Amino acid sequence: MDKEKICKQEKNYIECTCIKYVDCDAVTLERVLNFFSGSEEIPPEGFPNIPTLSFNNDNPFPTSSTCAVELTLPTRYSKDSVQFKKMMNIAFTCHGGFGKS
Repeated sequence: MDKEKICKQEKNYIECTCIKYVDCDAVTLERVLNFFSGSEEIPPEGFPNIPTLSFNNDNPFPTSSTCAVELTLPTRYSKDSVQFKKMMNIAFTCHGGFGKS
């Protein structure tokens, strides 16, 4: 998967943000989507809520609300992109998925 090509073609801001800042072959668009929506694909009729992206400085990892289809990214790494990528990779590859431990 060519992440740059997908980002240029994709108009979804959340997906482009994740592709741009998460640099790991193990992190797929499906994993990121599952992390914040509970689904590995966009439903044919769309999500019941418009996906949103927010930011906070409280948590070192990204958080999500699958009911609200909201992804919250930490801002504490604004000057440390290496640490930001590390935390995103951990979150998106180790969370187990919606409803899984």
